[in-house]
Amino acid sequence: MASRLGTARAQNVQQHLQRVGSSDGISFKFGGRTGNSRNSHRLMHFATLRGSDVQCRLAELLFRAYFEEEKDIANQEMLLEAGVRAGLDSNEVNRCLETAIGGNEVDAEVLKIKEDGVKGVPHFTVNGKRHFDGAVDATEFFEAFIDIKQGS
Repeated sequence: MASRLGTARAQNVQQHLQRVGSSDGISFKFGGRTGNSRNSHRLMHFATLRGSDVQCRLAELLFRAYFEEEKDIANQEMLLEAGVRAGLDSNEVNRCLETAIGGNEVDAEVLKIKEDGVKGVPHFTVNGKRHFDGAVDATEFFEAFIDIKQGS
């Protein structure tokens, strides 16, 4: 993060994330390895085929692993463990990770995100118009929903 934002800005962003996260019981840590997350995204795509419950469990496990436990979400063993804990069959997870399953879909989504000007995560788009980057306080979303409802 510091290489992309500069040390001072990165520290401010991290402090903001810790402050916002702590109010929701999330203990952000920033010492983990940041690797290529393509396989974790492919596994998430695969989980969507097994239902929204599995997808949500996997998303929570991956977010917790990366943001709180400083685990490497590019690591195949970690992804296998998370997939199984989310309710996927270990053979299916291995097949997904060892093949190109979901690769085209993930690549197309990444291309669209870049075309839309998104540069980081998290990024939220509300009603195709309002964009939020980073850890956003719930009141900002609430205000966006009110603006949309009022037609502004």
